[in-house]
Amino acid sequence: MPINLQKFVLDIQAGAAGSRAYHALIVDMRAKAKTGPLVHDLGVLPAETKNPTDFLDVELRTGASTITARFRRDNLYMIGYLPSTQSQWYEFSNSTNTHLIPGSEFLKNDGHYTKLEKAADAARRDIELGERRTAGAVDCLAKPDAPKTIKTHARSLIVIIETISEAMRSTVACEFIRSKWENSTAGKPTQRIIILENSWDPISKAIMDNQTVTDRTIATAITDGAGTPTLQDCINVTGVLLRGDH
Repeated sequence: MPINLQKFVLDIQAGAAGSRAYHALIVDMRAKAKTGPLVHDLGVLPAETKNPTDFLDVELRTGASTITARFRRDNLYMIGYLPSTQSQWYEFSNSTNTHLIPGSEFLKNDGHYTKLEKAADAARRDIELGERRTAGAVDCLAKPDAPKTIKTHARSLIVIIETISEAMRSTVACEFIRSKWENSTAGKPTQRIIILENSWDPISKAIMDNQTVTDRTIATAITDGAGTPTLQDCINVTGVLLRGDH
């Protein structure tokens, strides 16, 4: 089946201009990833499929290096990346050995946080995010021998996933990362951010069902400890909705 690609470009730079460009990228990607009518003014991704053909390509450029990262449109999972100096993509492995990127080279990890964190020898909450960390991740992944530097490679992949996928899903994650870009600083994601990232599926489901979240841990993260969340509170922390089985 033919592949449908939507392409985006980001020149990574610090300060207010870089922060605005980064935020504009995330907003644009959310808008172009959605399909069908809005739900509570939020875009909804296409239904998940076993063998997706719709992808989002983001060309990330530093002053020294360029990579293109590819994401599934239906759930925003990163599936692989291409250094600008190579013609062959690197793709996360999967249990069926199915190439979503024709001719790609499989990486040892499947792209799930559990295995990436193990390879990185660090949890997500211990990996700093920000403009400099994103630029460093791009420079690392652009190197021909990048997959051989296991810890650094895995940490770099986590940074890219957080910076694009999670920022698209969560407005809280996006604002945290954007602020680090603007201030030219780096910071580790808070426990609230991690919980919201892990809870994108149930939060999306609640919003699409016109309900709020009842799980206490998720509810506390949504309101940042300020009480029981309303439906609007759930909407406010969400960038785009996972369609799930709706």
